[in-house]
Amino acid sequence: MRKLSFEKGAFIATFCIFLSKILGLLYVIPFYAIIGEQAGALYSYAYIIYAIFLSISTAGIPTAISKLTSEYETLDMKEAKTRMFYISIKFINYLSIVVFLLLMIFAPVIAKFIIGDATGGNTIDDVSLVIRSISFAILTVPYLSVARGYLQGHRYLSVTSWSQVIEQLVRVLVVVFGSYIVIYLLKLSEVTAITVAVFGAFVGAIGSRFYIKHYLKKEHDILFVDDSKKDNVSNKAIIKKIVSYAFPYIVISLLYSVYTFVDVIIINRVLYNIVGYSQDVVETIISTYSTWGEKIQMIITSIATGIAVSLIPNLVRYFVGKDRKNLNDTLNKAILIVIYIGMPLAILISIFSGTVWNIFYGDSYYGPIIMKLFIFVAVAASLENVCSSSLQAMNKFKVLYKSVIIGILFNAVFDAPFMILFYKLGLFPVYGAMVSSIIGFLIICFITLYYLKKEEFLSFKSIYITVLRLLIPFAILISVSILFKCFMYDSLDNRFMSILYACLYFGVGLLVYFGVTIKQGIFYDILSDLLPSRFKRRVK
Repeated sequence: MRKLSFEKGAFIATFCIFLSKILGLLYVIPFYAIIGEQAGALYSYAYIIYAIFLSISTAGIPTAISKLTSEYETLDMKEAKTRMFYISIKFINYLSIVVFLLLMIFAPVIAKFIIGDATGGNTIDDVSLVIRSISFAILTVPYLSVARGYLQGHRYLSVTSWSQVIEQLVRVLVVVFGSYIVIYLLKLSEVTAITVAVFGAFVGAIGSRFYIKHYLKKEHDILFVDDSKKDNVSNKAIIKKIVSYAFPYIVISLLYSVYTFVDVIIINRVLYNIVGYSQDVVETIISTYSTWGEKIQMIITSIATGIAVSLIPNLVRYFVGKDRKNLNDTLNKAILIVIYIGMPLAILISIFSGTVWNIFYGDSYYGPIIMKLFIFVAVAASLENVCSSSLQAMNKFKVLYKSVIIGILFNAVFDAPFMILFYKLGLFPVYGAMVSSIIGFLIICFITLYYLKKEEFLSFKSIYITVLRLLIPFAILISVSILFKCFMYDSLDNRFMSILYACLYFGVGLLVYFGVTIKQGIFYDILSDLLPSRFKRRVK
């Protein structure tokens, strides 16, 4: 195992992230075909609860351990560094057991809180079962967060990156083959299939854990403790540093997890108690919204955010070096990349939502309706991700807390009123929740940019100007796409034909869009830093 330069490490990490995202996107096609549309609600209930408790036990831990490992390694405090690792493992193991027991004991209480008194869909016993099944992952995933942080601190980036791919791959195999065996070979229920599927998180974590432990044993020198050279730092001081480094990330991650949980509960309550949908319809909508639709959103988040986030690490260097010009230019460019790449994809997916949904899941009534607006939530979330990452890079955690809390509170407060308003106007009520989410994310972005403009004296004029210039390409793309939809017939009962039509729609649409932006010079202005030199000359 060898250490990597920043450039090689960043490349491998980015590649593995994309590979994990692709695996996470593609497995839903066979999984959906096996368990059906409505069963996805039970799957999402389990993962929402899992995300909340995982935030408590792991969020920020890899970053904290990585920072402290690098710090002690630089100061040649090898004994303190190794002691820190074992203290972290011991602490995280105790915390994992406590969280695991809490989920096991209080699963029925949590299940009751999620579905309330609704009948006709999943029962409290069903939800309790899947929560208990996924809780096993809490026993081993926190260990991975510590080990990965420790290896990242030593710049063994390829090991941590590939461990994530292994975890995702094993999980996906268990989800797909496990649910297939349960449904088609054992002839058991969808609830049992979901129970096996969510247990895949534990199996995937075990596979990744074996991989990491193998390399830790191979590189035993980084775990060697020389008691004769004990460094002058107490265990209490080490724990205090870990907590201080991890705490901001734990708070932010927990806020988002709780927000997702509350969002699903509000949608459930409004659709069942106020709109009057039956519980089986409500759960079909929730599974489409929070499980299946979210996977299609990854087309936006993994491409747009993946490219933008590659620019974020430079913010740390420019901020520390007080290079405000490059800091300003990099942040502007990261935001514009998300808009420039994310919006045309969102427009195309929205207009051809039936075709896209059919490619992934087949025919559905609610799927295409939901994706028409839900895909734009992904763009807003990507923009918020860039803004929040910039504040983290500059250690502006107070502003980050403030912006995220305000954005989430807005969403939580206006979710139900917006849904009721849309319902009264004769529109699909879940659109109200989506509009509330989009506004909430944009509020976070606005607060972030306002603070950076006022306190850090950054300018975002180029963003406003470029967005105004992009209105013409967006309008042309929408016009061309609507014309295509009017004159081209897409047989949604044939998945192969949907793929061909999607290639045609997206190919022509993106060709027109990028052609117009190249003519305007926007293409080069935004993507110049990411283009090869030879291509730059041709575009110019």
